[in-house]
Amino acid sequence: MVYPFGKVMEKTAGKFLQPGYNEKDMLYNILYYLGIDKLNPGLFRGYYDYEGLNPPKLPEEEPLLAAYNRMLSVKNRHGELNHYSCPNHQKRAESEIEKLPRELHSPLGKYLVYLKRSYNWHMKGIRNVEKEDLNKVYQIRDFGRIQPGAQKFYPSIEDLEKSLDKSAIFTASQQVSFATGGFVNEVKKLSNDVGKFGIASIPTPMGRIVISDSQTHSHNYSDALLIVDFGGDDQYKGIVGANPSPKIPISICIDLSGNDTYKNSNKNLATQGGGILGTGILMD
Repeated sequence: MVYPFGKVMEKTAGKFLQPGYNEKDMLYNILYYLGIDKLNPGLFRGYYDYEGLNPPKLPEEEPLLAAYNRMLSVKNRHGELNHYSCPNHQKRAESEIEKLPRELHSPLGKYLVYLKRSYNWHMKGIRNVEKEDLNKVYQIRDFGRIQPGAQKFYPSIEDLEKSLDKSAIFTASQQVSFATGGFVNEVKKLSNDVGKFGIASIPTPMGRIVISDSQTHSHNYSDALLIVDFGGDDQYKGIVGANPSPKIPISICIDLSGNDTYKNSNKNLATQGGGILGTGILMD
């Protein structure tokens, strides 16, 4: 079984990771062809959510604010509305959105709707998992090191695995990758026109949204859903493009240009594209 999976991985990487390949569907295709059940090599294991891949419809006026308001209605794994306690979040969001160039409002708004759809799929995937079990397994950091010699057994991991809807979680990751490729292609075309606006930081129930211009910035966040930086020689510290907790299962970092540095002094922090019971993407 390992050999067929390795051959698929080889062909997938050889085709979709070669220089010049269209980035719009690169991440999506990689996940699609590697979405293989270990017991049945070659069997795609995600749900076919064609509706979820359709472009979202937003009003022409204030599309980004409309997308933000949709994010306020995200539900938890039990289908209940998430309680959001950020003080004055509506006014803060409106103020931060106003900082952004108008050209960004529509593509960013559509991207956020895609991320909300992905978030909903993720919540479906953990609907049968107890909160305590989820947090307990998320904290495990020595799993890769101890497995080769079977040095330690974590029954909590096996218990969690039985409760997960892995197809739903895979579908969430696939939709994130699909939306991210398309969004990056769109904003690259705008990168020379956005001008200087500093940093906009928008709080949401799904995590913080940070958009920064092409000046040099330092980024250090423990609650980011999305970071988009348009350039400059930036410095990233700690958690970058990795889901920081089970409460924020999706996290993406997109840096469009510059000579950037990444520093993480805590080996127990997931970072730089790490997804632990979630989805993490770093594109730089």
